[in-house]
Amino acid sequence: MTLLFAIGNPHRGDDGVAAEVCALIGGGDWKVIETMELMPEMAADVAGAERLVFIDADYRGGQPSISPLSPVACHPGPMTHSLRPSDLVAVARRLYGFSGPAWLLRVPGTDFSLGSPLSETARTNSRLAAGLLSDLLKGGQPVEPSCQGRRGAA
Repeated sequence: MTLLFAIGNPHRGDDGVAAEVCALIGGGDWKVIETMELMPEMAADVAGAERLVFIDADYRGGQPSISPLSPVACHPGPMTHSLRPSDLVAVARRLYGFSGPAWLLRVPGTDFSLGSPLSETARTNSRLAAGLLSDLLKGGQPVEPSCQGRRGAA
């Protein structure tokens, strides 16, 4: 089973785009955890998964992108309440022996204001990101979207 972490605050505009991506791909042989932040307690959820995908908004603009989290790069730092995706993977590896692959799917947005709906940029990027994620979930390699026909690109 694949575990998807939809990270973000749905009350802060484009920060909630990860949940939109998960809604677009629908159901399947995966489980979605929607959360505003990653916590050490989630390592137990990771233990039962074969692979992980962390989906998060990106304020830097550009295209949606998906990249593997290298096991070498997963070194847990000081334990705090909120973790980075690589930190959670490292905790799950250390405590539960998780050995599956993990990816980070970044979905660019432009408006992270309190109470704002998703911007047109985030909506467009959520559809592109859902395509990347669907390819990965089907067992293929995600193909990065091209810039052709894309609105709202910086």
